[in-house]
Amino acid sequence: MAPRWLTRRRAAVASAAAVALVCGVVAAVVAGGEPPAAEPARATASTAPAAETTTDTAAGTTRVGTIVPPADRTTRTTTTTKQSPGESGFAWLPWGPADPGDPPPIQWYGRLQSGECPDDGSADVPLWAAMRALCAVVVEGDVGRWSDVRVVAGPGKMPCLESAARALLERAVAWHERNPDRRPAVTFAQPGQGTACPPVVTGVAGPEEGCDVESTLRGPVAGGTALTFCGSGFDSAEVTVLVGGRAATPDYATTTQVAVRTPAADGPGAVRLEVVSRGQRVVVSEVFEYEAEVVPTS
Repeated sequence: MAPRWLTRRRAAVASAAAVALVCGVVAAVVAGGEPPAAEPARATASTAPAAETTTDTAAGTTRVGTIVPPADRTTRTTTTTKQSPGESGFAWLPWGPADPGDPPPIQWYGRLQSGECPDDGSADVPLWAAMRALCAVVVEGDVGRWSDVRVVAGPGKMPCLESAARALLERAVAWHERNPDRRPAVTFAQPGQGTACPPVVTGVAGPEEGCDVESTLRGPVAGGTALTFCGSGFDSAEVTVLVGGRAATPDYATTTQVAVRTPAADGPGAVRLEVVSRGQRVVVSEVFEYEAEVVPTS
């Protein structure tokens, strides 16, 4: 057991230490400081990352997530936004060079639609000159030609090719006003996206007949009857003829004619004729008459 004098001395030392601590705290508060912070408790479990949320908007996908870094870094929030496809550029000319309004040898529409920038025969026509300037910006990267790109007004209703060109100029000028310091990205027409000029069927010829005469369209239910569809605006690489809703076997196709052979039918009767070119459907005014096969009698 410790002597009484030692016990009394230990108590005095402890009391003095406590008084000193209290005085230090009071002095710090009076001086405008903060009291000594308690030592933080040691973490006993790791913190799981916050859940990431995704919001789909008309402009694209916006992803917002909170990233929880290691304990020795500061928590931060990151936001990533994917740019709207519509603001990166605009759609180029729709397909349509097969229209009679695009005659050779220049065929300005067909060449521009495929991404070529012709110089011949367009400088003296305001619409073609504006389109040539836009082609120089988009295809050749000459952004200095924006000053020559303008919407060209036409007298009343314009032919289909000219209307498609003016619509493109309107899209381009509006985009450039929103993005004056950028070069646009354009998307070229793909199969099934329609045409500048809709396909037109002017007549249907039966076997050994021409489209300039009225034909009697009939044949056996077994199929195999030759039909020729005449008109304009057909895509020879992407045209289909439907006879009674069934695809007909093509013999050949051009931009003005499609020759087919009728498919077999379930029975006799009149059926509808249709031509589908580049996703655009034309219902023909004429009908095809399937006839019952005549069984010879002995």
